[in-house]
Amino acid sequence: MMTQMEDQQNSLQRLLDYYHRTVVLFGGGLLAFGWSRIISLTSSANFQRSLILLAALSCSVLIIQRWLPSTSLRRLHNSLLPGVWIGIYLFYLGLSVWNHSYLKHIVLTGYSGDIFRNAFRTLQAPLYGVAAPISRNGFATMTAIVVIYAAFISRALSKEMHRPVVLCTLFMALHLFGIIGVGLATDAGRLFDFSAIYSGIAESSNLDRFHSLTEIWAQWNERLYELQGRASHYPPGVMFLAMVERRFDLAGLLGFSSIVLTILCVPLTSILCSVLDLNTRTTVLALALQVSSAALLVFPRVDFTPITAFMTLIGMITIALGVRQKAGYAIIGGLTFGLYGLFSFTVAIAGLMLALFLIFAVALRAITLRKAFGLGGYVVIGAMAVWYGLYELTGFNIAECLAQSISNNAASMTTEPFDRISRYVLRSTGNFMAYVAYLGPVTALLGGIGVCTARYKNSLFLAFAMSVLGALLLASFSTLFFLETERIWVFFTPLIAIVAAFGLVEVIGLGRVSGSAAIFPMAVILASCVQALSMTHDTPPAQYVSFDAWQKARELLHP
Repeated sequence: MMTQMEDQQNSLQRLLDYYHRTVVLFGGGLLAFGWSRIISLTSSANFQRSLILLAALSCSVLIIQRWLPSTSLRRLHNSLLPGVWIGIYLFYLGLSVWNHSYLKHIVLTGYSGDIFRNAFRTLQAPLYGVAAPISRNGFATMTAIVVIYAAFISRALSKEMHRPVVLCTLFMALHLFGIIGVGLATDAGRLFDFSAIYSGIAESSNLDRFHSLTEIWAQWNERLYELQGRASHYPPGVMFLAMVERRFDLAGLLGFSSIVLTILCVPLTSILCSVLDLNTRTTVLALALQVSSAALLVFPRVDFTPITAFMTLIGMITIALGVRQKAGYAIIGGLTFGLYGLFSFTVAIAGLMLALFLIFAVALRAITLRKAFGLGGYVVIGAMAVWYGLYELTGFNIAECLAQSISNNAASMTTEPFDRISRYVLRSTGNFMAYVAYLGPVTALLGGIGVCTARYKNSLFLAFAMSVLGALLLASFSTLFFLETERIWVFFTPLIAIVAAFGLVEVIGLGRVSGSAAIFPMAVILASCVQALSMTHDTPPAQYVSFDAWQKARELLHP
């Protein structure tokens, strides 16, 4: 009789375990969906926010009660699930608080520069885009993506798939499936219509100003003031590829290049894990977190910026190889960064990350100061070789382009970064939160755990983890960015995925990683699908939120 009762208790215990894991799996995505659907400032919308907050607090209490009973404190791996779940709630709550403070600031001050411009006056800010209706087809496609992803991750964590070539090939196929699936779910008609990629840079009004491939480089700086949209503060790489498309009738060159180079980040991430001496299961989880990120599922289809992730990974691999083996590898990274600078000036942030990597490696005695200077020198030589060679061939001066781009961007944003501490804080925290939303709050939280646990391992990986986190924080508070960082900072995503996977394996333990760790990439892919289906990312809002209530309050405060 006692044995039967114990069996019933064990069955109930297993049922509760599955229940709480299901809550963790689906809760973050549902919360993201609920938050994104609130599109007004009415009392009804405030009631919806209150319900979301109530649900968050209630579920958090239940999970804490289940996983952390007052009689004993469970091991850290038992508290990781509710900890991440609570972290997701706090993050989305932080987004709501940020948005409220941001909209209130606009009403009270009337300021309309940089991030406070009309395109961001929605209840989705700091994210860029508008709430979009979810369709049955979209929901069905999302479900298919999640189911196939679940089956694949479970298989990938088994022993049979630990061959690097097979593993990378299958993850690349999964990533392509995810990109196409998200595209079909959101708008089947525009899946391979890459017109959004050229919007603001290589659109016809800009492209028609140049008549040849060499003229783009030779006259770019002179015509930078005339260009419309984003082109006025970008280098000419994207325009050059668009002109190649036009001249040689290669429709979709830039769009398909963006997708292909994004998928090729999978083997590069695997190589970087190997160079950093991470085990195979950590590599599997890093790839799983990377390919499930909304940043690398949505933007390869609607923007060219994911190609910066490909170039950043090459730079980091060559630097790490230079530390481990011969310093000469770093010159390959320098040449890659030279090409990177022709497409986006975020190369400065990626370069800062490499510099921090070397600084931390020296401080932690992973390499000597002399070798660090040698590696840095090779990177600079490689980049300068590309830029000087292009200058000699075409007359394009990248230093002048950078100076003009910064000036044009500042003028269009009408910004004074330190005019008010409140604006500086809103800009900086908004940058960080916008990126984390598309990286995935789960991955971000695990990345923080990875940095904390890295100190117990080799000093080179600790230098790597600290450099990624340090560059992200410096970029957030640098005043160089004005939101839209969910696409601009895509190059951080594979690197943070590696740090997050490391933290996940260290906390859960190698013995349990197969059974438990798959939950976390599943939570990321679900939240990513919800994020993709509930927002349109490549179209600015046609209508903005009403400020009637706050406007009346302002009139009362300032008659």
